[in-house]
Amino acid sequence: MRRRRLARRRWLGLAAVLVLSGCAGPSAEQASERALGWFASRVHGADPGWANLFGYMHRRFGLEAVNADGEPLHEVPDDPERPELSRVYRRLVDPGAAVSKAEIAGLPTTIDRITASALHCDRIGLPADWIDILGRASELGGYALTHAALAAEWSRESGCVPEVELAPLQTRQIDLLAGLVARRAELAAEFSTAQDLWIEALAMLYYLQAASRVEPAWIDDLLRAQRPDGGFGARADAKASDPHATALALWVLLERTHPDAPPIRWVPPRERASEALHRHADRRFEVVVQRESAAAVAVRVAPRAAWKLAVDFPCALTLEGPGSGVQLKTDEAFRFDEEGLSWHTPLPEGAVSGRASFAVCQGDVCERVDHDFVLSRP
Repeated sequence: MRRRRLARRRWLGLAAVLVLSGCAGPSAEQASERALGWFASRVHGADPGWANLFGYMHRRFGLEAVNADGEPLHEVPDDPERPELSRVYRRLVDPGAAVSKAEIAGLPTTIDRITASALHCDRIGLPADWIDILGRASELGGYALTHAALAAEWSRESGCVPEVELAPLQTRQIDLLAGLVARRAELAAEFSTAQDLWIEALAMLYYLQAASRVEPAWIDDLLRAQRPDGGFGARADAKASDPHATALALWVLLERTHPDAPPIRWVPPRERASEALHRHADRRFEVVVQRESAAAVAVRVAPRAAWKLAVDFPCALTLEGPGSGVQLKTDEAFRFDEEGLSWHTPLPEGAVSGRASFAVCQGDVCERVDHDFVLSRP
């Protein structure tokens, strides 16, 4: 493996380092360096809509890139202007990051909600018809297709859907993605950011390990699309380069110059949960309190047999320690439906007394439950 340092040129504050291995086509390699130069000279801050791509490229290809403020793009702090997206995508770099179903439901677009659900599915669960949801989104084409492809792979990496169950869907997605790129010249009439879209579809083909479907002519068109400043426009006739399109193009170029780079999972695995701190079960429900880290726990409630959780009941969780406490309500639950209820929360120090309040129903008969328990944190 050899390291190439992008020389300081007229770009102010340029300090990007690209780790390269294997054989690289000179035009693609030069295009990568120019794209890095554009970020290092023109882009201030980072938006969570594209900054998470640099975390993946950093881990997969050894890419280190900075913005015009000298900040490493894979380490840029959360965006205060878009905190809702920052919280969702924090999961891509922090295995302990979590958001609630309510936060996901509040995201502005359907495709954001689909990808966020996949990213956090191991904590909030997925709908029973999840594969059908992704299938319908894929058939819509456009960004619905590219994000459904991303969501399918994220839900597999998170361990929520077995690969064998996703295989038919992902085979169809690969065909649709290749078809979208093949008709890239027609997209401008349908999408205001047509070039960004077909570059994203190219990136998804690589992510789904379908590099064999990428045609050389598509890469040639990508190289021709690079602007004089080193960036890529969101559409072919754009008057300015776009960070999202440029980050995606950089990803594709790295895939092209590093064909032997081993695939990695984008979603980092969570720490293996420890043994339960508390477990109680009766004929109606089971409550489990499980440590997730040295200072955090998950409290999960699952109905048993013919029982269901009453979703119209105002559930609550209380944890009280010697010097601090936690009180969580329904809208702060990470999951709450008929099949499950869970909270993820810091654990107060010392001996902790807790109460989980909820209701379970069998048919038309419902029973309120106030389950008390005691925990001991070293």
